[in-house]
Amino acid sequence: MSEQIGTGTPSFRFERTEGVVRRFTAPSDVIASFDDDLSGTIALVASGGTTFLSPILGRLGGIVALDGTLRSHLAIVSREFDVPCLVGASVEQDLSDGTTISLVVVDDGTAIIEKLPEGATL
Repeated sequence: MSEQIGTGTPSFRFERTEGVVRRFTAPSDVIASFDDDLSGTIALVASGGTTFLSPILGRLGGIVALDGTLRSHLAIVSREFDVPCLVGASVEQDLSDGTTISLVVVDDGTAIIEKLPEGATL
């Protein structure tokens, strides 16, 4: 059973999205992912996500940004690339790399982050 662990503002209305969390904190994290399949990856970024995520942004399965608004560059670019994105997200527990989560849009201004049970397959 999934557990709600956070909320955020969806950059656009998208279908339920599931993926595996991967933190991106510096350009070196992005460079290290160039050869990876990122379609099942939900990037977790603190702020300034567009600046260093741009080389891989269109390949990501989703983005959770702990900063930003609907007017932020990340929200705008994610809409253009059709990449599910939550901005201004609040997470109630640590999201470590490898955690499987889902992003669920409730309405135009709210989405929830659910942690899926260990061993959940995408």
